[in-house]
Amino acid sequence: MCANKQEVDAWFRLYEQILRDTGIMDEYGDVDGSRVWNVDETGFSDVPDEVKVVSFKYMKPWRIVPHEHGTLSTVLTYVNAAGECLEPMVIHKGQRLNPEWSQFAHRGVEVRASDTGYIKGHLFDDYAQIFVKWLRDNGRLENGKKHVVLLDGHNSHIFNINFIEYMVQSGIEVLAIPAHTSHEIQPLDGAPFANLKTKWFEALAGYYGRNYGKLLPKTIWFTVFNQAWYATMNKRNIIAGFKMKGMVPVNRAKIPDKALAPSETTDNPDLAPGAAEDSEASSDEESAPSANNGTFVLPLKVFILSYFYLLQIYCLILNCLFSIESCLT
Repeated sequence: MCANKQEVDAWFRLYEQILRDTGIMDEYGDVDGSRVWNVDETGFSDVPDEVKVVSFKYMKPWRIVPHEHGTLSTVLTYVNAAGECLEPMVIHKGQRLNPEWSQFAHRGVEVRASDTGYIKGHLFDDYAQIFVKWLRDNGRLENGKKHVVLLDGHNSHIFNINFIEYMVQSGIEVLAIPAHTSHEIQPLDGAPFANLKTKWFEALAGYYGRNYGKLLPKTIWFTVFNQAWYATMNKRNIIAGFKMKGMVPVNRAKIPDKALAPSETTDNPDLAPGAAEDSEASSDEESAPSANNGTFVLPLKVFILSYFYLLQIYCLILNCLFSIESCLT
C-alpha cells in the first residue's frame, strides 16, 4: 500500500529532485510547465451513466437509451502544465480497425481498435512515438532539454519495458505515481477528465433524445465526442488539473493528509469511533427543554416534504377533474 502520508511525502521529494536535476525547476522553485507532462486514458461508454433526479412520487422519471450495458471506448492523451494537449488516441472495441470510424475526427486524432476497447501495451508504445515526434517537430527536445512524464501504475504503462527505454533514449524522464493515489495526485484525473466525462454524457444524452434511443454507431461517434473534447480539454482546465493536484507549482499541501489516512473499521456511522459520545450528546440535546417558550417549531425537512405531498394531491385532483370533464363532454 502506497496511499499513506509517508510514501506520498517521499514521492514529492523525489519528484522535486527530478525537476531540479533536469533543469525544469530553477533555483527559485519556478517550474517550466511546458516540460511537465501527464499521460493517461479514460473510458467512454455509449450509454449515459445513471443520474439522480427529483420527481413526484407517482411520476416515474425516464430516459431513452439504446440498451442497459454500453460498449467501451478508450481515449488516451498527453497534457502538460502549460495547458497544451495532444490530439487523442481513440481505441474502439473490435478485432480490426474500420476506416469509417475516423469519419468526423479532427486532423491528428489517432483511431485504433483492440479486442476489449481497453488500452494495450503496443498501442501505448505507438502513442509514445507520436508524442516524441510532436516534441521534436516543435523543437522541444533541442539543446538537450529534458521532459518529465507522470503516469499511473497501469500494466501497459509501468510494466512496458519498450515504452520506458524509448522515453529514456528520447531524453524524457518517466515517473510513476504511487499506487492507489492517482485520484489524488494525477492531474488528468482532476478538472480535465471530470469535466470531459460530464460533457460527454450530456452530449450523449442529447444525441439519444434527438434520435429516439438509436444506438450511436462508431461511424459518427466523433460527432458526439468532439462536442465534449474540444469544450473541456482546454488550457484553463488542464492548468487547473496540475495546480489542484500540487504538481505545478509543486505544493505537497494540496494533498490533504485526511485523504491518505487509513480507512475506518466500518462505514456505519453508529459504529464508528466517537459515535457513542455523539449519540449521547445528541440525546441530551433532544431531551433538553426547548427555549422557544413551548412554541412548536416545524422542522424544515418536514415542511418541504409536506409541501410536496400536498402538491401531489393537488395534481391528482386536477387530473381527476380533467378526466371527468372529458368523459362528460
